[in-house]
Amino acid sequence: MIIASREKPLKLLWLEALMRRLLKDDVEFHYFQEQYRRLDAGFAGEQKVDREWHELICPNTFYVLHNLHFKNVAEHIHQLDTLFMHC
Repeated sequence: MIIASREKPLKLLWLEALMRRLLKDDVEFHYFQEQYRRLDAGFAGEQKVDREWHELICPNTFYVLHNLHFKNVAEHIHQLDTLFMHC
């Protein structure tokens, strides 16, 4: 099975750099801290799911697709982090 490595999102790297530079008594510190916390939690969840794929034993053929974008008839875009398909 080939699983693409998931890299840390650029926005998370930016927030890490910002958090190192902001003073704790800055007016916007808590806003950026919360944004960082949410994004970091989401990334940690994606990494946990990736670890689960390595332990998966499936006798049939299966595919794991990462970072899919779909557009519906109303032109709304939907993004999937991971899609698991098997026969």
